[in-house]
Amino acid sequence: MLKKVLLYPHPGKFTWLSVLIPAIVIFVLIGLLAPFGLSSMTWKDRLSNGVIFGGSTALSIIMIYFGMRHFFGSFMEESTWTLGKEFLLDFIIVLCIIFVNLLLLSLLGEAKDWGSSEFLRFGLKSLIMAIFPVSILLLFEQTQYRTQLNKRLQIEQNKLLQRFSEKEKSLELCDESGAVQLRLHLEELLLLKSDGNYLEVYYLDSEKGLVHKLLRNRLKYFEQEWQELPFLRIHNRYLINTAHLREWQGNAKNFSIRLKAIDKWLPVSRTKVAELKSFFDI
Repeated sequence: MLKKVLLYPHPGKFTWLSVLIPAIVIFVLIGLLAPFGLSSMTWKDRLSNGVIFGGSTALSIIMIYFGMRHFFGSFMEESTWTLGKEFLLDFIIVLCIIFVNLLLLSLLGEAKDWGSSEFLRFGLKSLIMAIFPVSILLLFEQTQYRTQLNKRLQIEQNKLLQRFSEKEKSLELCDESGAVQLRLHLEELLLLKSDGNYLEVYYLDSEKGLVHKLLRNRLKYFEQEWQELPFLRIHNRYLINTAHLREWQGNAKNFSIRLKAIDKWLPVSRTKVAELKSFFDI
């Protein structure tokens, strides 16, 4: 279970929000919420400390991110970024934040009389406070990434369907002998799934909802037959109607998609990820 979570894809993009969100959260924690006895400080001191430590947080994130990009470029590759890598990067950033904050306190003369227990206590408090901005940033990045991607996907799908005439949208599914077994409208057909010598045809029926029917034929036949239509082979077993693509997740290492009316996530072969994205110009 833990391995699955760590290998879960995560957007590896670095934006100004990656710096601004943690800095703001730290400022709010110190300047407004004032945990760990900070409420005894004056408002002016709390706000100034919030600005200082929020700034040190932003500086730490920038230094670690670009330092890692420079020295460990292959590790930081966006196409293979996962939650595990994100957790490791965030942990390194947190350690850097603690170090920078201790350095600031030393330079300001606030820690000159501290012993090892005071330094340890400060480090622990910094670690606890750092959990909040890191968690918020992770949730924000996941939500924003998927929302933007799915919004763009919907726009491209609408453009896609407008390119085909009603005649082109009429599909005939035949078996190996050439006999027509099923007639469907383009927007009714969801998916063809290879199952040995048969295909499972998933389509929408106005009365029954989602229906699937067995058909004796090969996936390769329909892949070639429908080259000009919005069908794409994403895997050895799956030929999908891209007009019904609901959402996708992951990166080149672990990519999967979900179709409308089908809850199951379908895997996408590594060699097909770029083709799928280019299909929608994303």
